[in-house]
Amino acid sequence: RVSGRSKQIDDLTLQFDQDCRSLVINPEVFTVHDVTGVFKRFLRALPHSLLTTELHSKFTSLGGLEHNDKMYAVFELLKRLPKENRNSLLAICQHLSKVSQLESQNKMGVGNLALVFGPNIRGSGSSSQPVSDKFLLSETEKEVNLMHLLIEHYEWLFDVENDSERMRKVEEAKKKMKEAQELEKKKTWSRVESNEFLITIFIDDKHGEPITMKVSITTTARQAFDSCVCKKGLTTDNLALYEVLGNNECERVVHPDEQILVVVSSWTNKNNYLSIKVNSLVRRICDFQAWKTDRVSLYQKDKTRWRKYIYWVNGEWLFSQKEGKSFFKDGPQTTKLDFVLFIGLLQSDISKNPPSKWGFWLQRSSYDTNRFLCADTEHEMYKFIACFLRAKYPNGAESLTYSPKCDSTLPGKRKQYPESNRQRTSFPNNTSLTSEIC
Repeated sequence: RVSGRSKQIDDLTLQFDQDCRSLVINPEVFTVHDVTGVFKRFLRALPHSLLTTELHSKFTSLGGLEHNDKMYAVFELLKRLPKENRNSLLAICQHLSKVSQLESQNKMGVGNLALVFGPNIRGSGSSSQPVSDKFLLSETEKEVNLMHLLIEHYEWLFDVENDSERMRKVEEAKKKMKEAQELEKKKTWSRVESNEFLITIFIDDKHGEPITMKVSITTTARQAFDSCVCKKGLTTDNLALYEVLGNNECERVVHPDEQILVVVSSWTNKNNYLSIKVNSLVRRICDFQAWKTDRVSLYQKDKTRWRKYIYWVNGEWLFSQKEGKSFFKDGPQTTKLDFVLFIGLLQSDISKNPPSKWGFWLQRSSYDTNRFLCADTEHEMYKFIACFLRAKYPNGAESLTYSPKCDSTLPGKRKQYPESNRQRTSFPNNTSLTSEIC
């Protein structure tokens, strides 16, 4: 029961008051006794008892009951506490119980802990009338006895055993969901040998038979694309390999140098697929290839709504700033240009409908850093995409073009047919793509 140092307690209390969420306690400056002193001061400074003004006296008046009767009485009173008070008291008792388990090291058993923290739960305003020292001593004894009971039997009193059972079931459900997701992945790509996998690639969309091929962990998108082109005998140069998410809600052209297994192994939605189809992206943004740092007004999805931001790209950096804010006073947000850009939005990711149909999003490996964006017009959307791709890739959108060829090093190699014997591009149950190519 070593007390903390007064100055350190004052300093640490001030730091907590200023910004408790981001505070990092320096162990070279503050000891555990200083931290405990701050915590006790916090409890004493509460305007009302942690047990509430209404119930405090009911809790402390149970001393004359038999043990079992007292346990049931405290159990029922705890259920009457406001949720915030009950959760706070539970957290305190859980922590103090853990501290008491190290009594051989810290000399703080349940009795000592109850003696230190019991009187502090009454707060500073539990009694508005002057009280005698004798009454205060009596109340302190009752609070210590109550705290001893709470620490020693908190699992039963707070029904933690049932809470633990619920948490166990939640964890089991999470495990089953993860196993189901892994099973869905295997339907898209499955292991063949120790260094090979099977993946499926569709032509245009999911209508028709997909191409199944073996790939290794080093197989690139270009290699997979070229192998499919050779298998189908496609002749057009205006195709690309796309990653399509959800129910055809959004898509992107996969960069030719990306490893194909890295793409498919990140999926959790069974509807995602790979597709070879017309590379319309390059054609749509070719008029903007000269744009580099032009600013574009976009909507960005924040926690509760879509807000207007100004976006621009400079070098390897992406800049954004709320519309109407001062550049010099507020400054823009800056982040590395290490996103992958999808055109379209997944309905599962947006709680509110976007302001227009020209939505797209920037994906990172960490979901929390994804950005969901929307433009007022198609023109504005593709202008930003052109700037983004030019900054991300040396040749801009041209880096996303594929040159069909057959290569002896490709997985799933097929014989290269003479030009006169090769088939014209055709897509089952779909004439729009054929007509666009022709």
